Amino acid sequence: MNSKIKLFSILVITLLMLTGCSNKSASDTIISYFDKVKAGENQEINNYLIDTIKFLEKEVESTDGLSDTMDEVVSLFMSKLDIEILSEKIEKDFDTINIKLTGINIRTALTEILADKINNICYEDKDDLECLMDKIDSGKLEERVGVIKLNKVNNKWVVKVDEDFKMLIIGKIEDTDIFQ
Repeated sequence: MNSKIKLFSILVITLLMLTGCSNKSASDTIISYFDKVKAGENQEINNYLIDTIKFLEKEVESTDGLSDTMDEVVSLFMSKLDIEILSEKIEKDFDTINIKLTGINIRTALTEILADKINNICYEDKDDLECLMDKIDSGKLEERVGVIKLNKVNNKWVVKVDEDFKMLIIGKIEDTDIFQ
């Protein structure tokens, strides 16, 4: 009887330890989330970027609805993103993580293309999306600091994707000084 209690106790403790070790922290969730964003595997963020730049689309759409150049622009932009977790504040099932994101400000790149057009700097051999790719590829990386909110749902951390979060990723137009 005594050995059964010991065995049961060891089994329960082992299960608790395994369960506790398998749960991701909020910071781990953010890191894996941004790994997916950077790899272009987060469709919600990809669509937000595409909605921001689709007015440049002039090419014939492919079967999936996007040109190959648009896919390349999204991939290139996302590959330039990098994050650093600055701090974390957990309150029950809510977490707030301050991050420093390094990346291209897509709105600055778009503004530069429009300014080039206004100033008659022609890209005769390139369309607007190719020009945007050049701006992203050669663009200056900027650091943006922001807050990411997470909620615990079914014992897992879930990133809250709101407008502030999306703006943190693509950049804000007021961050640019191109017309000043």
